[in-house]
Amino acid sequence: MTATAETAQPARASLELARQVILDDARTVFGYELAAGTEPARGEQIAELVSHALALCASKPLAERRVLFLHCGPEALDSEHLALADATRIVLRLSLPANPDAAQLAAGAARLAELRQKGFRFALPHDVLATAWHGWLAQADFLLLDVTRLPAPALAGVVKLARQHKPRLLACGVPDDACLRSLRQLGIDLFQGPFFSRPVPVPGQKMRPSQAAALQLLSLVRREADVGEIEALLKRDTALSFQLLRFINSGAFALQGEVTSLRSAVMVVGMHRMMRWSTLLLATAGDAPALGHHAIVRGRLMELLGAELLPPDQCDQAFVTGVFSLLDAMTGVPMKTALEGLGLPIAVTDALLDQKGVFEPFLSLAQACESGDAEAFARDADRLLLSGRQINMAHLQALAWAEDLLTR
Repeated sequence: MTATAETAQPARASLELARQVILDDARTVFGYELAAGTEPARGEQIAELVSHALALCASKPLAERRVLFLHCGPEALDSEHLALADATRIVLRLSLPANPDAAQLAAGAARLAELRQKGFRFALPHDVLATAWHGWLAQADFLLLDVTRLPAPALAGVVKLARQHKPRLLACGVPDDACLRSLRQLGIDLFQGPFFSRPVPVPGQKMRPSQAAALQLLSLVRREADVGEIEALLKRDTALSFQLLRFINSGAFALQGEVTSLRSAVMVVGMHRMMRWSTLLLATAGDAPALGHHAIVRGRLMELLGAELLPPDQCDQAFVTGVFSLLDAMTGVPMKTALEGLGLPIAVTDALLDQKGVFEPFLSLAQACESGDAEAFARDADRLLLSGRQINMAHLQALAWAEDLLTR
């Protein structure tokens, strides 16, 4: 394709990897979008993004269960680096060239068709519903409906028009549950946006029994209660017991031999590490699996970012901080209320309640990796003396680790 005003912009020297979760109608993780911050990858960034996708596809649970959307500029169609990609594992989410002429549109459509023959799939913005873009639309597998650019009164008409074509619809930029409900009523079943991780405290809301049990376990661990007392709590909650043993025996934690009893689990893991297991149990105890998944990735990312900067006990606390940073969203209970009586380390509560202390820059950086906030990414990387490469590698490892943990 010929370079346009949009494609001719100079590429940044390195890619600040950002991840957004794509959910299905059951609020489970359908896939991830990987991008250069909030922008599509361009120039050499495309090679880096493809390389990151290859690294993630090496994780069998992730490769088999999730779809990876790579957000790229239209010049990706001519990138030699696509030859390295596993076409069956990725979807190219393309931005469109600016003001193309008829010849450029035809050349782009022909290239899309050529790559489709090689197994590539494409996600294109709803702009391709315009007649001039129908050659591109014919090659699309997903059609992206950007609700931040579509007035609510026009949305139903756009969806009706889109239904006349074959691509699956994916709503982007979904801000809240009210918008989500409207989109579901229109028959859309894939969603992306900040709605799922925003806390929505409900007056008088109480935690689910499984969440309360996980918090009670955490409280017992924090005060180093007798092993028998912890075992008794676990025996009262069969689901909690099963999940704990499943986590401990997962490939994410290399233990010698299989742990089969609750008492053995506590003895083998130790009281210090039980705090970590309790945190994992809480993240998976609710009825919003994607949110718990998201929290675990955030916690693991914070732990990995701190691996060379913090002592081991604080790395564990960084993990807890990351997971608990979504506690209000997971439980529907205000953060301060949810934390009462847990006796968490002061450094953890400082980060969660007051956005200060040793874990604050780690939490801020992890959130920047999710939002694509390039300014926060650069600021927090500088504060922690971490390179973009270190952060990106930790991000990829956290994603793969969470998939391995949660699929066993």
